[in-house]
Order: sequence, then structure tokens, then C-alpha cells
Amino acid sequence: MKKIVLLCLLASLTYGCKKVDSNDLKDTVPYYQSYGVYYDKDENKTEASATFRVRDVNGTRVELSNGASVTANGTAATTHFISPTDYKWTFIGMQDVAFVLNKNSGTAINNKALRTDISNIDFAANFPTSASKAAGFSFGWTGSPLESGESMMITISTPDSASTRTKAMNATNSSQTISFSAADMQNMATGTMTVEMIRYKSKALDNNDGTSTGSIALRYKLSKKIPLNP
Repeated sequence: MKKIVLLCLLASLTYGCKKVDSNDLKDTVPYYQSYGVYYDKDENKTEASATFRVRDVNGTRVELSNGASVTANGTAATTHFISPTDYKWTFIGMQDVAFVLNKNSGTAINNKALRTDISNIDFAANFPTSASKAAGFSFGWTGSPLESGESMMITISTPDSASTRTKAMNATNSSQTISFSAADMQNMATGTMTVEMIRYKSKALDNNDGTSTGSIALRYKLSKKIPLNP
């Protein structure tokens, strides 16, 4: 019981002065819209999220209430009592996502993320069947080259999180081959190694709310597990 009370107190302290009820705002107050769409190829699912702020990216978070709402593909969002201004969805498959923000005034604002808005990536056909700490590790990836505004993170990890190593790429610093040296891998535990690639892109909104702007953040992720030898 004490833990529940403590959580409620923390939630109140964290969000009580940092959010505003949409019903307490004038209809003319615009919202900064932040949407996210995460394509997980391994799980064959799409995760979506939305948050809203008063006027700009640094504004107070908005909690939608009294008729105000946001949907994705016609589905109501889920929230958590500790973070009532974070709206989330999970869909089976790699889907387009259509967001609709309904304000208290009755205004509906539509924005969409298409699956084709972010390009596929994949592991090259000759991806190694195992890796060696002593020899280092290299592999190739396939897909469209990174464009301006895009980036990619490539991570290798073993069950002990301290051994995680990451390479970052963007449109001006990109290669179709990723290499981790023996020095990069010297502290990694042998056993199973996970290789993960995530492609990132941000796109402009289809429709702003008045003078406010926003963005749609896109991610496309896939991974492989292989043996890691000494």
C-alpha cells in the first residue's frame, strides 16, 4: 500500500505542474504535435505514439479530456496513470498509421505515417553465421542509401549490458559495411551476440494546428542473434 501511495505522490509531483487539461485551454490555443511510428520487423508489429504540447516543443504537455481525444487507425490510445499525456498503440503487422487529433472545439487534425515513408533495411545475404572477439566483426547491410535527415544506429550486444557497442551513421557518414574491431569487442562476454540495426527518419506533419508545428518520428528495426566465440 505504501508503494502505491509513493507512486501516486511521485506521479503528482512529476506531472502535476507540467501538464494542462485540454478543457482548460482556449479553443484558439494551438498544439505542438509529436507523433512516433516504430516498425519492428522481428516482431512484425507497428508501435505508435503521440504527445501534445502548448504552442511549441518546449510548451506544457496537454492531457486530452472532456471530448478531446487522439486516435490511430480509428483506435483509441492507451495511457498510464503515471504518464497520462503519453498516448500509445500497438498494431499487428507493418502498417500505415493515420492519426486524428480531436480538440475540445470539435476541430479534427489529420496526420499520416506511411510504411513507404521510411526505406527498408536488411542484413546482406552473406551475413556471418558466427563472430570472433579476437578477429573483430564485420557485416554488410542492404537497402536504400541514407538520405538527408536520416540516420542509422548499429548495435552489437551480449547479455551483460556493459558490453554494448554502437556505431552511428548518417547521409554524409555512411557505409554499406559495418565493422567492429577486436578492441571494440574485448570486454564482451562469449555466448550469444545480438546485432541490431535501427533506421531513423523525421518527417513534417501533413497538417499543423494553427501556428504550431510538430513532426512524425519514424524508426525501422531488425536484429539477428549469432554465436560469439573467443
